[in-house]
Amino acid sequence: MKKLVILLVIAMTVSLSTSAKEDSFTDIQNHWAEEAITRMVVNGKIDGYPDATFRPDNEITTLEFLKILFHTFQIPIASEGLHHWPDDYILTAQNYEID
Repeated sequence: MKKLVILLVIAMTVSLSTSAKEDSFTDIQNHWAEEAITRMVVNGKIDGYPDATFRPDNEITTLEFLKILFHTFQIPIASEGLHHWPDDYILTAQNYEID
């Protein structure tokens, strides 16, 4: 897991583009990570919650981490028609033997 965290940090520091996002989250204005959050959203690496929040001070869950990891490294997500969003990421992690 430590190697995955290191890879994610490296990937997050590499900026692919820095165009502005027109509609921002309601809770990141003036947050210390606002620029990084916006950049990663624009690059399709992360997204927020359906209520237009990002919740930047919440702790990241293991499932959220997996989603960011897979999107950052463009790892194809296993899909078996599962209805709950984490299920596809759990299945993908199992396929790659990520515990």
